[in-house]
Amino acid sequence: MFLHRAKARWTASARKPAVLIATLALSAPSFGATIYRWLDQNGTVVYSSEPHPGAAAILIAQPRPATAPSQPSPGNVVQTTPARGADARYADALVVEPLDQATIHSNAGEVAVQVALQPGLNVSAGDRLAVLLDGRMLPQRYSVTSFTLSGVERGAHTLQAVVVSPDGATLISTAITTFYVWHASRLFHPR
Repeated sequence: MFLHRAKARWTASARKPAVLIATLALSAPSFGATIYRWLDQNGTVVYSSEPHPGAAAILIAQPRPATAPSQPSPGNVVQTTPARGADARYADALVVEPLDQATIHSNAGEVAVQVALQPGLNVSAGDRLAVLLDGRMLPQRYSVTSFTLSGVERGAHTLQAVVVSPDGATLISTAITTFYVWHASRLFHPR
């Protein structure tokens, strides 16, 4: 019984400094304010917004604004706008698989990709399909519109397909598709 009371008393008193710091920080007129910390005659830690002889000053820093993560910008990203004019060979391009915002369940990281082109891929002219995975051009060029990517890590990814001519010019590209790869966890044990 005594131990339980002592534990309750300790946890309640241990939370007081943290609550006091949070209260002072939130009640400060502006960020960049200073609070002061010192020990009183009983050895109790005291926090205040008013200076005290022998007190340690604690500066509450002004927060930095949050910024959105930036997309990678590698040097091997191709121009993703379709060619325009009389020599435009393709009217439309679309990633059919994986669907946008789809979750792929694959421990091996295999992702089936299917691209719809209108008209179809002109392999006889030397056109090939290239893939940008997470903004980086993969080295493989495909002469088919259905294939499987292997070894894709777990997590969120972006995919874009680009039709390139034999000289490397972009003929048309798809919209960027976001998908997620899910790997089973070794920690999860099905019941």
